[in-house]
Amino acid sequence: MSVSASIDIKLSAPNLQQVDVLRLLLKQGWVIYDNGCKSFLPINDKDMFNWQRVPTSQITDADLFAILSIKQSFQELIGVSLSWKDTDIGGEFLISDDLTLCISLTNNRRINTYGLTDFDWYLSRIIPAIDRDEIFIEDISFTELN
Repeated sequence: MSVSASIDIKLSAPNLQQVDVLRLLLKQGWVIYDNGCKSFLPINDKDMFNWQRVPTSQITDADLFAILSIKQSFQELIGVSLSWKDTDIGGEFLISDDLTLCISLTNNRRINTYGLTDFDWYLSRIIPAIDRDEIFIEDISFTELN
């Protein structure tokens, strides 16, 4: 049986942009990595979710941020697959221009002793990155569907 799990976090902050949120996550310990590739939504994706997978040897983080900055200037949805440090645990992080962070927990989903998604594990690695005086967390929601 397949399980779908996600976390949605609505942020608000003056002058905070989508790529800023991503940079904060990377400073906390998240890495742009998806099984040997960097996966991201391309420019002009138009909500088709046509994820691009490029081997890590063929694209740098700086190259990817250049693409994401263009997407941001077009007010497009930014999507990047992130993993926590060297664990391969992570998912697809989507950041909309209204600063809603939607995380689909697709990569080696962490589960707790009850067999449910360990949302605390994810939050303990996400909240410290965005817990800043100038950033307000307006809402957090969790979803797990069997």
